[in-house]
Amino acid sequence: MTEDISTLKETTQWYFVTAIPTTAVVMGIVWLIQRMNSGPDPAREKVRMKMKGGTGRAWGNGSEG
Repeated sequence: MTEDISTLKETTQWYFVTAIPTTAVVMGIVWLIQRMNSGPDPAREKVRMKMKGGTGRAWGNGSEG
């Protein structure tokens, strides 16, 4: 190897400077795609029904008359 060590050091620094943000962006895109394709979250659906006033059950919550 006839490369100068400073050249190698510079190349390694540029690799990490570009690789880490690129990896983060790709992982973020994958996470968003998975969230969009996963369908409704059962826990969130339960909270949404409570906030809406519904019970999430067809026969009610037992408190009506």
